[in-house]
Amino acid sequence: MRYFISVSVAIAILWSLASWIVGPASLRTPPGVLVADEPLQEKCPPQVLGTIKGYTVTAVATYTIRARVLHIKHYWADGNDLVPYDVALGWGRMSDQAVLDRLDISQGNRFYFYEVPRRPPDAGPGDRSSFVEQITSSRPIAPSPT
Repeated sequence: MRYFISVSVAIAILWSLASWIVGPASLRTPPGVLVADEPLQEKCPPQVLGTIKGYTVTAVATYTIRARVLHIKHYWADGNDLVPYDVALGWGRMSDQAVLDRLDISQGNRFYFYEVPRRPPDAGPGDRSSFVEQITSSRPIAPSPT
């Protein structure tokens, strides 16, 4: 019985470690644009929404978005208590499975990165990354109040 418990615990630990290293399986969808509309951000008068974990949260803009989640990164280090997760989002062609199948997306230090190991559909004859640079952008959630 003791041997069975030891083996079961070892398997559970190995399974947990493998799941943590590999991460969750990505959601696959049929080819085609899932989210056609771009996000909409509009200024609003500054309004204090409250205090969270010692931080004062102030709204300076409204933000409406429908997007596909491309990647999620959880930050564990100190100082990430207010926003411990970053989410890379895609819309337009960046929500198309045919495009995403040709990209490797990762995140680190609050930025998202992509690699193009396989040529995307409709890529121009130039640099292999030119297609992605035309359809992706880094947008701030809220502009600086200055």
